[in-house]
This record gives sequence, structure tokens and C-alpha cells, in this order.
Amino acid sequence: MKIVFVIFIFLSQLVQAQSNQTDPMPEVGKPIPDFTLNNIRHFKKQNASSQDFKGKWLFLDFWSIRCTTCIHSFPKVNAFHQQFADQLNWVMVGLNGKKLYAGTEEFYQKMSSKQNLQMTFAFDSLLATRWAIQSLPHIIVVNPEGIVYAITSGRDMDNNKIKQLLSGKDVSFYIKDQFQKKFEPAINPANEEIPPDKLLLFSMLTAWNGEKQNSGFEIDRWVKFPERSLVKGYSFAMVPLYALYNYAFFGQWDWHPDSPLYNTTYPFPVLELADTSRFIFDYNYQVGKGTYNYILKIPPTEVSKARILSLMQQDLKRAFGYDARIETRSMPVWKLIANPGAAEKLITKGDPMFISPGTHAAGYTFKNVPGFYLIGGIKQYLKESLRELFIDDTGISSNIDFSIDADMTNLHDIRKELKKQGLDLVRGHKDLRVIVISDPVSAKIN
Repeated sequence: MKIVFVIFIFLSQLVQAQSNQTDPMPEVGKPIPDFTLNNIRHFKKQNASSQDFKGKWLFLDFWSIRCTTCIHSFPKVNAFHQQFADQLNWVMVGLNGKKLYAGTEEFYQKMSSKQNLQMTFAFDSLLATRWAIQSLPHIIVVNPEGIVYAITSGRDMDNNKIKQLLSGKDVSFYIKDQFQKKFEPAINPANEEIPPDKLLLFSMLTAWNGEKQNSGFEIDRWVKFPERSLVKGYSFAMVPLYALYNYAFFGQWDWHPDSPLYNTTYPFPVLELADTSRFIFDYNYQVGKGTYNYILKIPPTEVSKARILSLMQQDLKRAFGYDARIETRSMPVWKLIANPGAAEKLITKGDPMFISPGTHAAGYTFKNVPGFYLIGGIKQYLKESLRELFIDDTGISSNIDFSIDADMTNLHDIRKELKKQGLDLVRGHKDLRVIVISDPVSAKIN
């Protein structure tokens, strides 16, 4: 079941594509390689070449139905289109296909109707394949002369930057992770070859300094391969401080509705600090603000979850001085509730398991799936879910059948559609384990 549920848990989807090695790739400062886009909508031509876009700034914005970040960008890009339509061409290039990207055109039509999108868009995977685009979102910015100006994820794009660009000013955009250096500090810069039997402990905690983001994975998975603890270490890059505390106390940064932690543990710490500024982070405009890198290397014979948690907790204490502990507290949550009789209607009728392909952000249909899919489907595309916990309080323990036709990025629209089926999301509280971070006693006395 967890393999199927992976549709709900990624932030961006890798494009499985290999280019012809003879094909020129877009490079900053060089002319954009000749290309043709097919199946274009809201543009003067249904099929257009690179020459057709010259004379205006061009933003080729590659996206897919499996990229949550891409879908969250639709309203922002639509606003850019409306404000700057006379000065630029912004083309949303949707990856399509029968397998990974099935239903892309249907999905976009639904989202276009729900959000009143007026952007120029195309459905064409060939260009992404040809240029071996590795991750999404992927935006290629081309100046009016056809020269590649930037290749970016678009996370720090805003009206001011676009205005400056159009006025002739030099503007910098956050570069794609694939072009960044990795956080791989050497144990001994002069001689990295340290005999395995000599390494006892190596750890490093730094403020982020432009390294490629690495969100890591659960300690439970890491300890299954202890040799990695010596060779590459247990490491993260460009993660917020609260995430480091989650790793240090629970062994993972975030957890999803199929995790044992989900209904027992709050994913964000309670801060009882005079100054909470270290926990303020930004991935959008002041990109990387309040994020950190961490690495831990220990001998394979020392690898265990308890050992790693203990060492990480010690490192955080030494670096920041905070007291941290796990408590049970009443925490604010969103509760999915069911009116009398509504829960019974959701119980599966026993049809074969089915998950509608590719249209989850515009609504979906489930048949004969575990109940946690309901919460997963509701929270996946909500920006609120990044700082909120959604709990299933319907009392359903069996598999369910469920359909919803809503803009799943919009909490108001979700609630409106849920109410039609006797369900609702309401504010409530639940007793949960949570990390409490406070100033040390000595600091309070002083």
C-alpha cells in the first residue's frame, strides 16, 4: 500500500528522460537551441518554433501533474501573464504521456476552469526529453534576442524581479539544484583517506551557503546500510532548524498519513524561546534563509537509531544551547469529521482497488483504498498542510470509496465539496507528542 501512496508524498517529480548526446543543451549566455512546441493553446500559433518567440522575453516553464510545487505556481504565473502579456511570452510546457503523465490535458482544463487560468500552455514531453530536464519545476528564461538568460526553479520569481528584467536591469534568479555543489565536507581536507578503524566520530553543522538541497531520509532506512555512515555519512543540506530537531528526536523530518507517527506526534516543535528568529526560514524569496547543513559520520559498528539520535541531540545542544524534550500536549489540528450516516456511505463496495490517474489536484476518485488515503488526498496540494496537521476523526477503519471534484489547492473549495458528502474539516485539538524547545535555565535566570 505504501508504494501506491507515494503519489501523495513528493514535492517534485524527476523526469525519466535521456537526451541524444549530440543535441545541444540550453546554456546560460548561449542562444537557445532551435526547438518546436506542439499543441499550444492561447497563442497565435498552435505549433511554434523558437523563432516565433523572438522579440519578447520568453519563459519556458516545464511542469507536470506530479509536481506539487508546479501546481502551486499556477496562480502566480497567471498573474504574471495578465500583467506582462505585452512584454513577454510565458509558456507552461506540460509533460504528457500514457504512463507517468496520463491525464495532463484533462487536468489542466479542470484547473484552468477552477482558477480562471489564461496562460499560454503546451502539452509536449519531447522537448523535456531532448534537453534531459532532470527535475521540475524547470524554467528557462530567454531574452528577446534568443539568448538563454537563466535556468531556474522559479521559486524566487516575483513582480519586482520581472519588472527589473523587462526594464533592462540585471536580475539574478535562484539556480536549479542540479547546478549547485553538494554538501560533502572532507573529514581531513589534506588527506581524506582515513582508515576505517581510525574514524571514531565526525560531525559538522553549518549555516546553508548555497549547497544543493538534500532533505535526507528516515534514520530507520539509513541504519539498514551501516557502511554508508562511514563512506558518505548521515547528512542534510538546506533544511530548516525545526527539521533537524525532528530528525534528532524522531528520526525523520516529516511524516505522512500512513506513518505510525502521524496520529501520535506533532510535526512542528513548540518554541518557548525569547528569540525564535533561528527557526524562521524562507524557500521562496530570501531563498535559504534560516536553513542549515548537517553531517554525521561514525563507524558502521556504532550505527543504530538510538546512537544517531543521541549524537544529533548533543550536536544541536552544543551548537544552539537550547533545552529540548518531548512532551504530550494538546495541539491544534484540522479534524476531518463525518455527519451521522456519512461515514457508512464511504465504506467500500468491494470493487477492485482504483486511483484515478493524474488529476488529484483537480479532484480524484478512490475505490477500495485504506482510510488514510482520504487525509492524504485532502492535504497533498494544500499550502496550509506545510504548517498544519490534518487528522481523520471520522471513525472509519475499513477501506473506502471516495470521489471529490474540487480545486485541491484551495481549502475553502475542498470544504465546500466535502460538505456535500456529509463531511467537513473543523478546527480542534488533540493530545500529541511534541518537541518543546526552550531557553536553558541559566539563560532564564540571567
